[in-house]
Amino acid sequence: MITVEMITVEMNTFHCKGAKNGQVDFKVMRFPNWDLACKWAGTQTMDVVCPFVVLEMRNAITGQKEWF
Repeated sequence: MITVEMITVEMNTFHCKGAKNGQVDFKVMRFPNWDLACKWAGTQTMDVVCPFVVLEMRNAITGQKEWF
């Protein structure tokens, strides 16, 4: 069995459409590493179908931040 260490990522998102249009949300997700978390957030932010954009993302352990 392979065990993958995951990192906890906190993010603020802004909803651009739907019932939450105009609202900022706080989300917590887990990813295998920081690079994949950043790639996912960038992909979601650029996707015109996705109802939200990622504003800021933080590594919950190290405090590292990325803005989109």
